[in-house]
Amino acid sequence: KENKKLAYKWFLKAGEQNQVNALTTIASYYLDGDVVNQNYVKAFKFYNKAANIRFEDEDTFGKYHQSRTIYALGLMHEKGQGTRYNYEKAKEFYLKADEYGHEISKLRYDALEGDALKAATLASYYFDGSKIDIGIPIDLAEAAFWFKVAEYKGYNPYPEKFEEVYKKM
Repeated sequence: KENKKLAYKWFLKAGEQNQVNALTTIASYYLDGDVVNQNYVKAFKFYNKAANIRFEDEDTFGKYHQSRTIYALGLMHEKGQGTRYNYEKAKEFYLKADEYGHEISKLRYDALEGDALKAATLASYYFDGSKIDIGIPIDLAEAAFWFKVAEYKGYNPYPEKFEEVYKKM
């Protein structure tokens, strides 16, 4: 039987042993308000702890798992959650996450830099949730934002999708 409160306790124990995935999961609990009260400052703290763990052998397996938490720190800086808004710092985290193997961090970086095609691609992912396996759920507010960025930059390949987002919101 699923027991998220018990799982949270075990993640805390694993986090005490500097397990990156456990710390990242704890942070996501605070970010989402799942099991615990939503607290962006605590989420930021746990993501930061996970991102700063150093591995003895600097293996790519460890870096890949750490890429998720580094990407999350980028999002928190971009959105001003648990820390101040800082696009430059967000972009630094996205590049580092990309270097560590994160699947979409470079896409988000390029979209923030004004690449209209990348912004439209990101908008499409948030619109339909087709990339949930790499952490992009359906998020209509994000989709609308990235559709508008793409349109502002002169590229709007999905006008019907933006209209649908607008109607749903």
